[in-house]
Amino acid sequence: MPITILDAVSSMCLKFLWGSKNSKVKWDDVCAPKEEGGLGLKNTKVWNKALLSRTLWNIHANAETLWVRWVHSYYLKGSSIWDFVPKYGDSYLIKEIVKIRNELEVAFGGRDRAIAGLSRFVVGSKFLSGKVYDVLRVARVKKPWMSCIWKHFIPPKHSFTVWLACRGRLPTKDRLTFLNLDDVSCYFCRSSPESIGHIFFGCPFTSVVWAEIRRWLGVTRDMSTLASAIKWIKKEFKGSNVKNRAVRIAFSSTIFEVWAARNVINFDGGKVSTQDIIARVKTTTYRILYRLNPHCRLTF
Repeated sequence: MPITILDAVSSMCLKFLWGSKNSKVKWDDVCAPKEEGGLGLKNTKVWNKALLSRTLWNIHANAETLWVRWVHSYYLKGSSIWDFVPKYGDSYLIKEIVKIRNELEVAFGGRDRAIAGLSRFVVGSKFLSGKVYDVLRVARVKKPWMSCIWKHFIPPKHSFTVWLACRGRLPTKDRLTFLNLDDVSCYFCRSSPESIGHIFFGCPFTSVVWAEIRRWLGVTRDMSTLASAIKWIKKEFKGSNVKNRAVRIAFSSTIFEVWAARNVINFDGGKVSTQDIIARVKTTTYRILYRLNPHCRLTF
């Protein structure tokens, strides 16, 4: 597809995800695999190249299709697609195929390696475009915390909020300096500057919430930062039993409810107590656990 169409599709997806043109996370990062800190969406530009590589391979392999035969007859005329140089008046598609050919040669480290590499992506008569996608996309450092927050039993909106918090992209006041805010204090305690680290683990208000949630679940370890909390939960509660699931659900639910309470105070001018947040966290956790294990007797 033309680049203008791909940009339009990406723009529509971006607006759908964020509700506006202003995105909290770069679109290229959103399109990264989940284990690399993204949401696992496809980058349309890179995916378009991966699909073009399949067309390139069909031409190279002289696939039995009328269009491939026409390309060989009209453009190549006995030469190889790997040697073909497009002319000014040639079609847009053939020029794009040559572009992806050149890009693959660079990605694999030469023509022969590109041909050998693409041949490994052919299974039977099927060309695996997804493998080429992985070759062409920009790989990122793996984020160990991602496997902890994205679980089928954790509500997606909770996982999404934790994901933004882990990436440091929640719009706390320390990230809104360009607005020249008169008051940068935390909405809960009103005594310290608001930041992700403070609002979730440094504020006296949220400390009360965490203390009750830990007591309720029988967790004795204190949590001081988001990164250390996720690392510890990932290590100590990695099983699929009820208790381990309860800790993961309650953790993500607490992050979500604290942030939701902050927004209620900020945008609606409402009042929220620690007991309100604790009650919602417990209700969410019990509801999910009973749905997953309707015959299990909970002891907490």
